[in-house]
Amino acid sequence: PFEFLSYFKILNIFWKDKFELANGVRINPLIEGIKKTLPIITDTEANNRISQLRSMGEEPAQYLYQSGRCAIAHANVSPVVDPDDVSDLRRLSEDMRIVRSIAEQLIESNLGVRRTLF
Repeated sequence: PFEFLSYFKILNIFWKDKFELANGVRINPLIEGIKKTLPIITDTEANNRISQLRSMGEEPAQYLYQSGRCAIAHANVSPVVDPDDVSDLRRLSEDMRIVRSIAEQLIESNLGVRRTLF
């Protein structure tokens, strides 16, 4: 759970996590940023998980925010991640592939730090 939140902290460097009004619509720049970044992720496992979430009827950006970031950070509001529950940890590890890929993409494209030495 802490690793998951750490990747979200990287995302927070690039996007605010505060709901605001844009053209009369309530949006969260963090969720919107995730939505815009998902199509350019190249990691196969992350893309497989994104497809799996969509096939389950989930919108990946909202899901990662609500069932991941908020569920870990706000343990008093449902949904909640139980770090002692193996099924929660397994789900988070699958979701971590997406969050890690987004963070890596942002670091590489916005900060100019390459993923590899070559």
